[in-house]
Amino acid sequence: MQRRVPQFLLRGPFNTWGFDSGITSKMSQTADNRWELELMTNWPTIVEVNVFGFNEYFYGDTDGDGIMDRLPPNSVAPNYLNISAPPKPHLAWTLVIDDKTLAWSLEPRGQSIV
Repeated sequence: MQRRVPQFLLRGPFNTWGFDSGITSKMSQTADNRWELELMTNWPTIVEVNVFGFNEYFYGDTDGDGIMDRLPPNSVAPNYLNISAPPKPHLAWTLVIDDKTLAWSLEPRGQSIV
């Protein structure tokens, strides 16, 4: 599969901003241009998408248009993906990123009945 980035890593309160290595934060490439990771945490939450695991190269969505933005490392503007609670009866989201357009979306997962 063709890829434009070596990896996508998620950091946020769900994994103590990357310090909790027991929680999966590495997205997997499932198709050309498509990266996915299932995420279940306390809702609402925020995450940032990191490429190399360093603090200076991360993506968020500052303007809320569904396309990830990369700000310079010295920017003080918050640069996160804001994620609200999934619709009932779902428990979690699958975060989907297209590495060609940097568009991101959410797909509901899980059943609260189970």
